[in-house]
Amino acid sequence: MEEEAVRNYCRLMIARVRDNQRQLDSSGVGERTRGHGDGRERRGTEPERRVVARHECGGRTEGNLPPGERVKRGRGRTALRVTCQGLEVQPVPVQLMLMLRIQTFKEDVKRAAEVELHDPSACRVCQRENASLALKSFIRRKKTQLQFQTLQARLNTLDLRSDIK
Repeated sequence: MEEEAVRNYCRLMIARVRDNQRQLDSSGVGERTRGHGDGRERRGTEPERRVVARHECGGRTEGNLPPGERVKRGRGRTALRVTCQGLEVQPVPVQLMLMLRIQTFKEDVKRAAEVELHDPSACRVCQRENASLALKSFIRRKKTQLQFQTLQARLNTLDLRSDIK
């Protein structure tokens, strides 16, 4: 389960990096703000496009985008168009998987080393609780002893009375 999650995460990251590289290669860095100096588009020009992987846009393609993402916003401005591309399924390199496993194992070992083991003899709360339990136990035993002695005395007096009759 964890291994599958790591693979999916790696695929996601690889797809994002590739999409960003394609986007930078195809559009160039300064071409988006061509026209006005403040980055606004001129009326009637093609809107800026952003290419994302299919899993980022929920399986939507340009044809079935919600209407708000394809229509003009008013005053000549158009919404950002999102074009989805299929996720290229490529296996995650074995070295990357091994590196991630080792890294998580090291982190687990560090966390385990940092966790302090609970020592009841050094813990004040535990000492108070043990003292309270010991006191209750002592009181219960003493009470039982006193009740036993009282009952024994009553029985003895009853025996004496029955012997006298």
